[in-house]
Amino acid sequence: MTIPERTTQDWPIPKLDFVEALRNVNKWEASNTTARVIRVKVFRNYSAEFIEPFLKHYFATRGMRCEIDFGGFDAFQQEIIEASDLNSYNLILLSLTGDALIDGRHRGSSPEEAIAKISGLIEHIETKTAASVVLNTLIRPLLDEGGASFSLQPTSQTHRVDSYNRQLRTFVTKKSPRCALVDWERIVMLTGVEAAFDRRLAYTASAPFRHAFLNLYAREIHRIEGALSGRTKKCLVLDCDNTLWGGIVGEVGVEGIDLDPNEYPGKAYYDFQRAVLRLADQGIMIALCSKNNPEDVESILDNHPHCLIKRSHLVASRVNWRDKEVNLRELVEDLNIGFDAVVFVDDNPMECARIQALLTDVTVRQVPGRLHDLPVLLDQEGLFDKIGVTKEDFARTAMYQKEEQRREAAKLFSTAEEFLASLEIRASIRMAKDHELSRVAQLTQKTNQFNLTTRKYSEAEIRDLAGREDCAVYALSARDRFGDLGLTGVLIAKRADATAVIDTLLMSCRVLGRRLELQFVTECLRQLIERWRVGRWEAEYVRTEKNRQVVNFWDQFGFEPVAKDPDRILYQARTASLTLHPTSFVALEPA
Repeated sequence: MTIPERTTQDWPIPKLDFVEALRNVNKWEASNTTARVIRVKVFRNYSAEFIEPFLKHYFATRGMRCEIDFGGFDAFQQEIIEASDLNSYNLILLSLTGDALIDGRHRGSSPEEAIAKISGLIEHIETKTAASVVLNTLIRPLLDEGGASFSLQPTSQTHRVDSYNRQLRTFVTKKSPRCALVDWERIVMLTGVEAAFDRRLAYTASAPFRHAFLNLYAREIHRIEGALSGRTKKCLVLDCDNTLWGGIVGEVGVEGIDLDPNEYPGKAYYDFQRAVLRLADQGIMIALCSKNNPEDVESILDNHPHCLIKRSHLVASRVNWRDKEVNLRELVEDLNIGFDAVVFVDDNPMECARIQALLTDVTVRQVPGRLHDLPVLLDQEGLFDKIGVTKEDFARTAMYQKEEQRREAAKLFSTAEEFLASLEIRASIRMAKDHELSRVAQLTQKTNQFNLTTRKYSEAEIRDLAGREDCAVYALSARDRFGDLGLTGVLIAKRADATAVIDTLLMSCRVLGRRLELQFVTECLRQLIERWRVGRWEAEYVRTEKNRQVVNFWDQFGFEPVAKDPDRILYQARTASLTLHPTSFVALEPA
């Protein structure tokens, strides 16, 4: 049994009730006993247990078993201080309602005192675990004591909640990605007041929220965890006619298409393009795949006064009359990514069905029948959610455009060695610096092909490793005559007495084919030998569907397999028997 993901037709509220979620999860868990487990700890000051089937449901859609431990009712402060097992959890929820925090007329604290309390608890959690913490905003009272005029006063609960939420957002922003935030008031806006609150159970059982609220709350937690762990899409591939603009340009001409910031239906397409550019600004690759005359499409991109998307925003374009499935395969190969990293958007239901049938790993979304829903199509499911944006994200489109120039330049040389020498590659190999750790974590989460063990780390976990004396986190950055390639390689080593263990080795698919991996590993091994003076080495290869190209990588460095099974090879080597491979056409720069 599989639990299907909800479709875009469920927006803004996924159609999922408590009984359905509970039944689906029970059946799924019974037949998926070996699925990957995510452990969640909930500290709370209200009865939050009814969220459990919803949260388990959403993680099951990703093939994950969710184990949830609820702390005692309104005992979160003492439990956090006394907890000794927080390191066993992947995610921690600090789920709090407002009465006990900032109801200043009867009990509780001022907003400033409440934030100080939360800050102290978070700092205490950070000493015990690398898990991320999800907090929530408070909900302003539906009816403020004293009426509308009193709500403007600093002593009103409305004013106090507003102040608390502002300070909490500032705090979480500073702590991101270690902390994340769910906006409870937005959930109330989406569900409506009656669907969100149960006043009777709030009084009789301290359970103020109805199932519709808890359903959306669980979905937001699931989205946050997906963003924290890097399970987001990398590339958005778009059709053109009736997707980026209204009408068929070959029939109505450039002047006749619907694309206008002021009038419907053109405004819907205009706002959709704005949403696409927001993703591009976050490092999501944008490409076109359309059956069309390329000259017509280029004319719109270059000349239409209201077309926001330009050719400079695209990492690739396949505008021709070939089957879109063929074009998509070519795009994925050129970009060196997996099909599961791609979201394809088209207005034609037959094209959508064909791509979904032939390229099953591609996420396919059809332009909504209600055109006014098009602008929110890319945001509503969290397919592209990110907690943070790195320097490499900002530069990704330009980097891929430079890569196309490199492919064209390679055609001028008769051998790979001549081409690589012509690139004038320069590399920096060093212990990762503090400002680079978010990018390091991102690479562990998203790199699947050249990745020997595919272990995924959060930024908090990477920071913990980088701060340990018995660990080393190395980074590789490179550039050539075409431009900067960014931070594209990671090696993590751990020392166990006189043995150095290679925990992680990965390279971004964008830089494969330059033999940078040989220079990177050679220099890391050389530095570690000098630093740790160890005599023995261990490394491993953990097989996945996507990393078979590196199955024999460690053999060329003098490592010998000592244990094998279908999914794993364990290697060992003596320092004296290591074979290093400095590369003549890669120049090393100072760290």
